Amino acid sequence: MKTEMKIKRQRLVSFLLVMLNSITSTLQILANLGALLV
Repeated sequence: MKTEMKIKRQRLVSFLLVMLNSITSTLQILANLGALLV
């Protein structure tokens, strides 16, 4: 039971990291576009 919880937590953490990475890259792209527009 404990190992199952650990696996679920690891999956959640990795999912959050992927989300964070995609958000960060999206912000970087927007910042680059903003710099081009200005």
